[in-house]
Amino acid sequence: MNKRTLALFFVAIITASFFSLAFTSAFSFREFFDKITGKAAFPINRNNCTDSDGGLNYNVLGNLTMCNRLSCKAYADSCSGNSKNIIERYCLKNNMATKVYKCPAGCSNGACINQTSSNSTI
Repeated sequence: MNKRTLALFFVAIITASFFSLAFTSAFSFREFFDKITGKAAFPINRNNCTDSDGGLNYNVLGNLTMCNRLSCKAYADSCSGNSKNIIERYCLKNNMATKVYKCPAGCSNGACINQTSSNSTI
């Protein structure tokens, strides 16, 4: 093997090692940073859930906002099943949960219709 071939061989090995180390380090650092909780310095929640009607409130139209580290999405309570059922969205342990509830008097605009007493006395 002449000196030129040997030098090219070492340059190829050093270049391959550099790229291998760079890719390995990038993946190792990503896994490392994904495991950081932030609880030692200050709490960082990955999910943030808020509900405008305070939770399971079938008589009020609620708007739930679900945020993660990258974006937020909004979800509104809605009626289904020929306007008899409400799909109620609420926060459970900082995540969105959904419950289907049959409204006694029906559903309108994302809330159960309030029943009015028809047995009034004069």
